Amino acid sequence: MNKPLALSLLALLVFSGCISLGAQAPQPQQNNTAPPAAPIPSFTIIEPVSGDSVLSVDDTADVSVVLSAQNLSIKPSGPSSNPGEGHFRISLDDGAFVSFYSKSYTLAGVGVGTHSIRVELVNNDNTPYYPPIARTVTFDVRPAHPVYAPQSYEVEITDFSFDPQNITVKVGDSITWENQGSYPRSATSTGNFDTKVMAPGGSATLNFTKEGTFNYFSLTYTMMRGTVTVESNESG
Repeated sequence: MNKPLALSLLALLVFSGCISLGAQAPQPQQNNTAPPAAPIPSFTIIEPVSGDSVLSVDDTADVSVVLSAQNLSIKPSGPSSNPGEGHFRISLDDGAFVSFYSKSYTLAGVGVGTHSIRVELVNNDNTPYYPPIARTVTFDVRPAHPVYAPQSYEVEITDFSFDPQNITVKVGDSITWENQGSYPRSATSTGNFDTKVMAPGGSATLNFTKEGTFNYFSLTYTMMRGTVTVESNESG
């Protein structure tokens, strides 16, 4: 092969990439980007909300606490702490914390009055998140039926009548009979109540504890008649 032909062939081989003259082959690029951090979990208290009123039965109420959580996998207590995992703990009125492992919890037997609850999200190993992830709400427990406030009434005794002659009160109320006449008088309902005989200027107060309609008279002048009607003090 003559020299010019050989040089032409060599140039063609180098150009086509069949022969390397020492150039480095391109290296694959390495990905040095760190994996994204796990999203920080969060939660809100759906029920109760601050200012809520919970109706009680027999002076106590069971209060349902309902949560909504984001970026959280709820796990029971364990020795490890994994990002994005954990569970809740709750305290009533700054009392001891109780752990729970769902998005709801029931506080049993909460008494009438104003209360606060604090819910915290903690890691699997019961350590708190930093900064703390916690929520607090305040609510009231009140009677299903308002507590009745007893009332006081007066009946004036004149010489020959009661004024008012007929009166309606509620259980727990009281009536005071005042003898403003010139003769001794009483307010007597046989088997139900009796003020005893009161001298002029005297008075007697009776409290009514049961429902009913009670006719009464004066022991010293039986023509004097009156009626007391006692109704329930419960509303609804």
